[in-house]
Amino acid sequence: MKDCVHISSAIIHAQPHTADAVCERITRTMPGVEIPVAEGGKLVATLETETEHAIVERLDAIALMDGVMSVSLIYHHFEPLDALERDVAGGTTEPEQQPSEGGTAP
Repeated sequence: MKDCVHISSAIIHAQPHTADAVCERITRTMPGVEIPVAEGGKLVATLETETEHAIVERLDAIALMDGVMSVSLIYHHFEPLDALERDVAGGTTEPEQQPSEGGTAP
């Protein structure tokens, strides 16, 4: 069972004539990786993994694919799975605001 969720994104630069094949290979062979944007050899990848190590493994594998010129990690966020589930269910992980003296809470 996973305890933490890692959400990240990367920019992939592929040779334009190989971009479609790169997209297809990534989405077919890498669970948790999606390519929501692909244009002219520039791809945006989103990754959802259980560990930082899994992010590095996937990005390294992408970098070694035929037609890929570069891969750059752009964003990384992680949090405990239970906190994410609370947020999705409509709960909050932030403390309640207390009224200030002589006023009310916003």
